[in-house]
Amino acid sequence: MFYLKAILNIFKSHFVLMAFNILALMVFLTSINYRTEITDFFSLDNKTNRSPYFNALVSGAKDISFIQRKMQQLPGVESVKIKANIDAAKELNNLIPNTSINEALGAQTFTPVKIFLNSNITASSRKLIREYLTRLMGKESVTFSRVKYPAKINLKKYPYFKVFSNWSGAYFAFIFFGLWIISVILIAPYFHQQGYIIEKFQRKNAVSVKMFAGFVFFISSIVLVSILVKASSFSIINLAIIAGAFIASIFIFNFAKFSSRRLI
Repeated sequence: MFYLKAILNIFKSHFVLMAFNILALMVFLTSINYRTEITDFFSLDNKTNRSPYFNALVSGAKDISFIQRKMQQLPGVESVKIKANIDAAKELNNLIPNTSINEALGAQTFTPVKIFLNSNITASSRKLIREYLTRLMGKESVTFSRVKYPAKINLKKYPYFKVFSNWSGAYFAFIFFGLWIISVILIAPYFHQQGYIIEKFQRKNAVSVKMFAGFVFFISSIVLVSILVKASSFSIINLAIIAGAFIASIFIFNFAKFSSRRLI
């Protein structure tokens, strides 16, 4: 109870520092768990090897799932994605209210289809794929866009960014760990001050360290439980990294006790 009261006193007098410490710790723990996702987001591999594609707009009531299966069986086609139907009359009414064209269109709907091709596909193969889709749907029922080639990034011009992109998850975790450690150093004098008072009256040892360890454990437990609820699993490597960071923070926190200079 004394420990909790002491921590609340620190919150009251140094709310911004404590809030910064909690936020840095939460982001650090989250970045540890989502290192792979962060790396995939910044990775240049997917951005430099993306496939060419073209769009098709299919009109009328067609068996799109059948078309999708048939198209995906073609050589040179990587994948086929179907988007939600478009109500032509409704879309036109949004653009031009009260137009008479709406009545002519009636309940006409269109289905957008996106066809991804192999990166090394030839022009003749692209033509055959489009002709095959035209035969399946009917010439008047399908409209094509041109084949689009996503812009590629020249990695030779950005060698350092490639290194960063491949290790971005670890870099982000390290940065947020550094921010958390800075916040630990900043709040340490106030924990030690409160711990010193309790030690004098309660005749206990290492009170400030116990307060800090309990505080970090409580915040970490909340974050990790919320991650487990969403992810349903947690890597042993991640737990080892977090345990190592926790031990390191205890050493750094305790070292601040022997600093004769007040940091704030």
